[in-house]
Amino acid sequence: MENVKGMRECLLLVFLCIWAYGCIPTIGGIVSHSIATTRERREFVENFHAINIQRHEAGLPPLDLCTEKYNFDKYWARQDPECKDKIKEFDKGEKAYTTQEAEQLQEVIEKK
Repeated sequence: MENVKGMRECLLLVFLCIWAYGCIPTIGGIVSHSIATTRERREFVENFHAINIQRHEAGLPPLDLCTEKYNFDKYWARQDPECKDKIKEFDKGEKAYTTQEAEQLQEVIEKK
């Protein structure tokens, strides 16, 4: 009987090792993606504000944060309560504005 009990413990240990071997990379990947996503979103907001300052200095109207968030990351835009109504319009088929104006402004700045 003791042999069978030892065998069960050994099999359980092998099973747990195999399970952990599969889960650890998955958990690590999720954490890594979350950190990258947070960093990308922070950079997006910083760039967004910089572009709007440049637009203001050039006499252009500011870009809409909800529209730009939607173009950047639809999931993130949907999480923002201030963007809720606008995102619903986009999801219904309303056209979201692109960042084309920001790109055109960047071209003008680079030419100067």
